[in-house]
Amino acid sequence: MVGRPEVPRKLGNYTLGEIIGRGGMGTVYRAKADGSDEAVALKVLLPELAQDLEYLKRFRREIKAGSRLTCPYVVHILGWGEDQGYFYFAMELLENGQDLARVLEDKEKISTDLAIDVGIQLCQALDELHRTGVVHRDIKPGNIMLLPNNTIKLMDFGLAKMLDRTA
Repeated sequence: MVGRPEVPRKLGNYTLGEIIGRGGMGTVYRAKADGSDEAVALKVLLPELAQDLEYLKRFRREIKAGSRLTCPYVVHILGWGEDQGYFYFAMELLENGQDLARVLEDKEKISTDLAIDVGIQLCQALDELHRTGVVHRDIKPGNIMLLPNNTIKLMDFGLAKMLDRTA
């Protein structure tokens, strides 16, 4: 996009590699933390959105919601920060996965066994979210990553709502 500044190759202790995804709020890069050989996915908030308090609030809510979860069926947030005016967070890199929307586009239908497996895992993920006071509010095939071993990872907490459990 013309006029958009180029994201630095280094943010905090992360060195950015190639772009692996783009969304409405940001760009996701393959990245490595200093001193680590393990790659992560680094989501960087679009700079023009960082000036908008509502988008910044949503980005921070995504970090807060994702970082409190330990369910194996939810993408794990590994760290976050702000550097050079860019807000970012690191999450586990889901190698060789495909979002369920793409899987459903590529196939006319999936097997009953796979549908049941996905449903059970999604219910377990949602159970943990709700027990920890998080309502995802954007459950759709595009936010469910299917890994080669038929394990899912629920992603994208940008629209999540945090419930006040003290009331």
